[in-house]
Amino acid sequence: YIAEAGARKRGDILQITRILQQDYAIIGQLGPQHLEYFKTIDAIKQAKREILVSSKMKKAFVHESAEIDTE
Repeated sequence: YIAEAGARKRGDILQITRILQQDYAIIGQLGPQHLEYFKTIDAIKQAKREILVSSKMKKAFVHESAEIDTE
């Protein structure tokens, strides 16, 4: 199944990831859509990185705007 890990504060995605223990992750293009909650693009990037902690992670697909190295 596909689940969206929506976040309004740091730690939200981490909490969802611990429940889902997903095999795959997609981090789409980062932009100003979450500035209301996170205040800076860097804070958004930090929150998005939380999805990569799944112990079952096989592959992550990350948009270049996220500037996250998955190797």
